[in-house]
Amino acid sequence: MTAFATVPLRIRPSLGEIERVIVELEEGAAASRELDARVFAALGWRVTRQGCELRQAWTALSPLSRTPLPLPRASKRIDCARQVVPHGWDWSAGQRGGNAQAWCHNRRREGDPALLWFEALASTPALALLRCSLHAHRAEWIAAMTPIEPQLQCACGWQGPASALRAGSRCPDCERHI
Repeated sequence: MTAFATVPLRIRPSLGEIERVIVELEEGAAASRELDARVFAALGWRVTRQGCELRQAWTALSPLSRTPLPLPRASKRIDCARQVVPHGWDWSAGQRGGNAQAWCHNRRREGDPALLWFEALASTPALALLRCSLHAHRAEWIAAMTPIEPQLQCACGWQGPASALRAGSRCPDCERHI
C-alpha cells in the first residue's frame, strides 16, 4: 500500500518584491546573502536566520516543501541561481568575450506570440541568470493575471478581440454588426 501526503500549495510570490529585486539587480547589486534572501522571499519562499549574530544559519522553505533547506547562494553560484529559473524554461549562463551573460526562454517556437525570451549582462554569470529569471517570473505573473479576451469572428472572415470592434459593435473590415 502506498500513501501520499498532500502538501497545501502555498506559493505566494510578490510582484512588487520581484520588481524591487529586479531594480536592485539592474542597478548593479553585488552578490550577498541578503540579496539571496530577498530573491527567494520575493518568489514566495519563507527565509529565516537562526543562531547567534556572528554565525547565522540562513534557511529557506520552498512553498512546495515541508523541510527548510540551507538558503541557496543564488547570487554567487550558477548551480543555485538555476533554481530561480521558472519551471520548464531553457537557460544558459556563462562568459562570452569577457562579459558575464545569461538568457532564458519558455521553449516556445519562434513566431509564437507566447514566446518569452530574456537576456542579461552582469558582473557574474549567476547575477545575470538571476536577472533573466526574475524577469521571466514577472512576465509569467503578469500573463497569469491578464484575462484572455475571447476572439470574435465576422461573416467576412475577420477575426479578432472585441476591443478591435468599431463603435456599435461593428466589424472593422466590413462594418457588419457582430
